[in-house]
Amino acid sequence: MARAMFTDLWDGRALEAKDAKETLNKQLKALGAEVKSLLGRIVQATSLAVIGAYEACIE
Repeated sequence: MARAMFTDLWDGRALEAKDAKETLNKQLKALGAEVKSLLGRIVQATSLAVIGAYEACIE
């Protein structure tokens, strides 16, 4: 009985960890795309103020 309860809890925690990992990977991918976009804008920008603002977003 105790073993089954422990197994259920363990499996539940493993599923939660898997879901959290997937969520974090999606967020990381989105942030990477945002940084890439901002870097592209910095390269195309001519105003120092605009460049500074984009750089601040990346940091």
